[in-house]
Amino acid sequence: MLKVSAIQFTPAFLDLENNRRKVKQLIETSIAKYGSKLIVLPELTFSGYNFETQEQVETTAEIIPTSISCKLLETLARDYKVYIISGINERDGEKFYNSAVVFGPDGYITTYRKIQLYNREKEFFQPGDIPLQIFKIQEYRVGLMICFDWFFPEIPRSLALMGADIVCHLMNAVIPDGAYLGDTYHCRWNRFFIILANRIGKERDLEFIGRSSIIDPTGKVLAQASPDREEIISSMINPLLARNKKLNQYNHVLADRRPDFYKLT
Repeated sequence: MLKVSAIQFTPAFLDLENNRRKVKQLIETSIAKYGSKLIVLPELTFSGYNFETQEQVETTAEIIPTSISCKLLETLARDYKVYIISGINERDGEKFYNSAVVFGPDGYITTYRKIQLYNREKEFFQPGDIPLQIFKIQEYRVGLMICFDWFFPEIPRSLALMGADIVCHLMNAVIPDGAYLGDTYHCRWNRFFIILANRIGKERDLEFIGRSSIIDPTGKVLAQASPDREEIISSMINPLLARNKKLNQYNHVLADRRPDFYKLT
C-alpha cells in the first residue's frame, strides 16, 4: 500500500523564490496531515507557465539536479523519506525543456522531458529527447507524463507495456473536460493508477482548470480537487492491483492486443 498525494496551487509567475517557499509549505503539510509517501506537483511548478518572451524562460530555467529548487526538493525527500515529483523549467546548455524531476529518500532519481509540446510551448522549449522510462518506488513501478502527453494514447499505452503501476501526470491544463476526464479512460484501457496534479489561477489569457485527480485502474476517481481552490488531495492505493490486466474471464487489455494488424501498409 502507498499513500499518494497531488498538490494543486497557483504558482506566482516568474517568482522562483516565492514558489519555493510555497512548495515547501505544501509538501510539509501533505506529509504532516496526510502521511504522504509519494507527492506530485504540477507542471512548471517554480516558473509559472504562460511565457511571453524567451528571456522569461531563460531567467527562470534551472539545471537538474543542482538548482536551488532541485536542492529544496531533494532535501525534503531525504529528510522526510518520501518521493517527490515536480514540474520544472529545465536548462541544458542552450536548450530548454518542460521537464519533470523525481527525488526520493536517497536523492535524485530521474528526469523526464515533455514529449508532446502544446501550442506556444513550441516557441520556447525543445521537444523531449529522453525515452519514456519506468522507475521504482519501493516495489512499485512508476511512469511520467506531462500535460498534453495525455492527448496521444501511445504514451500511456507505452508506459503500460513497460509495466507501470502508477503514472504521475503533471499538468497546467486549460482545456475544459480534458485530461481529468481523459485520464479515467487511460486508466480503464491500461489498468493502472494515475495521479494527476494540475494547477489553478490565471496567467494573462489562460485560466487553469484545477480538478487534480487520483484515479484507480478501473477509471474510478478516488479523490478530486475543485476547479479553483488550493488543495492537497490524497488517497491510500494498492499499486499491485494494476498488475491485474484482466477485464473478465476472456479479456486481457495487453495480451489481447494484435499489433500485427495495427501496422500501416
